Amino acid sequence: NLRWRREERGDAKIHSDIIGAVYRTVARTGGNRELEQFKQRFLDADRAEEKRLFLGVLASFKNTSILNHLLEWSMSDDVKRQDRVFLIAGLAETGPEGRAAVWQFFKKEFDVLMEQYTSGGLLKRLVRGVIIRFNTSSDKDVVAKFFKQNKVSGAKMTIDQSLEDIQNLINRRQASKEELLRFASCDEESQISRVI
Repeated sequence: NLRWRREERGDAKIHSDIIGAVYRTVARTGGNRELEQFKQRFLDADRAEEKRLFLGVLASFKNTSILNHLLEWSMSDDVKRQDRVFLIAGLAETGPEGRAAVWQFFKKEFDVLMEQYTSGGLLKRLVRGVIIRFNTSSDKDVVAKFFKQNKVSGAKMTIDQSLEDIQNLINRRQASKEELLRFASCDEESQISRVI
């Protein structure tokens, strides 16, 4: 991004109204160099608002090795517990790669995370953030089985609601698929009249 490069060189500042969008765009396509710059900016940030901005930026990376690095880094002393939840949940939102990486990480670190988050809003945000982006029946079954074997009493209702939301998404997808197939199987004249 040209605005990012100008700021990086010290030629110009990015306007505060678009800074988040520019940084996220850079992160989505960025590599280790950009990762280290944004991590440093996160660490240097004094205000909670700035820290949240850079957590969102860090959660925008799509490179799998960077995703895994950020997940491991989230457990370090560099990231406060209350910030960790937002980074982990944000990484799960980056798409299929992020969702898969976060799920594997969550299962691996489950015991540690459950010691750190025993109840309250952060626990619920963590659990919902990790599972809400799943969108297939097999995903839903895997998640349900995991939480049946690994109880999270402080987030039972959140887990149940998230599983219900996943099922609703599955149902909507199936209904949309059937409608699309019906539309595609109509002749051209019928399609035009249905659109009009």
